[in-house]
Amino acid sequence: MQFNVNGKVIETDEQGFLLDPDDWSEDFARALAQRALIEEREDLKVTDPVLQRVVPAALVSYRQLTEAYPNAAPAEGAYLKLAQYYDDLKRYDLEAQAWTGLGSYFPKTR
Repeated sequence: MQFNVNGKVIETDEQGFLLDPDDWSEDFARALAQRALIEEREDLKVTDPVLQRVVPAALVSYRQLTEAYPNAAPAEGAYLKLAQYYDDLKRYDLEAQAWTGLGSYFPKTR
């Protein structure tokens, strides 16, 4: 997968992890979050290999963001979105993990 961040092409693997760790930046994390917003707006669906079912593509993108860059500023909103998606899917175990991640990395969130 490729991202264009500030004129630089950045490569990731299928899970959204950087191929070159030196490419990391807050701008890259924001690009991941922007991709998820576009997926939400377009109501895109994918088969999630973790849940083994069709889900909103944004759920997968938000999870990639929180797993790869859990303390990046855009991850705060991603944890919130993940909790909502997991609640909708009645996956309360994963919803609890999202809330735990949010509280751990962003304790001042209200």
